[in-house]
Amino acid sequence: MILVLKIGEKKGEAGIFNESLVEKNDFKVDKTLSAKALEEIDELLKKSNILAENLKGIILSVDPNTFTSQRVAVTIVNTFCLVHRTPLASVSEEQTLEKMFEAGKEDLEKKYLKPIY
Repeated sequence: MILVLKIGEKKGEAGIFNESLVEKNDFKVDKTLSAKALEEIDELLKKSNILAENLKGIILSVDPNTFTSQRVAVTIVNTFCLVHRTPLASVSEEQTLEKMFEAGKEDLEKKYLKPIY
């Protein structure tokens, strides 16, 4: 299973994929993003009956125009991947979760992302 996370200016989306979308959550992006994103990921994993350490990868997309959201999302994903030794990929923001999954699933690597300043 792969977690796909998209953080926009006002809306966030998280989805769990196997070969297709298994479960999806939408959430509001505001000043509580750091707590909200973690809650949404946790809720999504619980709804999908998946342990965090069993994820095969995370694919992240962040709107480059949202400086704080970008830094928060990159920090959350980098920390998660470091703790669970989970491969990571980043993709273009202007895509649906399904297109992000297709674009990123072959690029999963054990790496860290840097925010763009």
